[in-house]
Amino acid sequence: MITAPATGHMPKLITLGSGFLLAVLWVNLMFDVQVWPHWGNKTLPEEVLSSIVTYYARVAIEASPMGYLVGLVMLMTLAVSVRNVFVGLQPRWVRIATFVLLIGPVVAALTVIFPGAQKLASRTDTLNVQSELANALFTAHAVCFAAIFLVLILQFTPRRSG
Repeated sequence: MITAPATGHMPKLITLGSGFLLAVLWVNLMFDVQVWPHWGNKTLPEEVLSSIVTYYARVAIEASPMGYLVGLVMLMTLAVSVRNVFVGLQPRWVRIATFVLLIGPVVAALTVIFPGAQKLASRTDTLNVQSELANALFTAHAVCFAAIFLVLILQFTPRRSG
């Protein structure tokens, strides 16, 4: 039988989940960052698009069902954060900020990142649309990286006394 984590273990689980997600975001950004030198251009150079598309084809399509692990860790981390808001030992502002910071990446993953990566990997759109998708993935991953990094920092905030 699976039981809820002890109250004191919630920051550890949030830290573990956030650390995993930060690592995944870092790997994605290693490919996404190729758009940076071409920021603002209507289309990306073919060699940049090809590199990014090949990566997302591998991780978003060919590596299935491993991609579900990222979603599972994301949902587990968010679920623990929800419980932590109500019964955690950290200061209330830390628990709420952690939850708020986790919501953005989860929404971005569901609405921009997962569908965008699959669409980009299919390579069925025009170069303009593919370039827009690559730029959107880079932006979303960079913002999510910052949010998850802040979540990790918050987990090292001292617990409240008493």
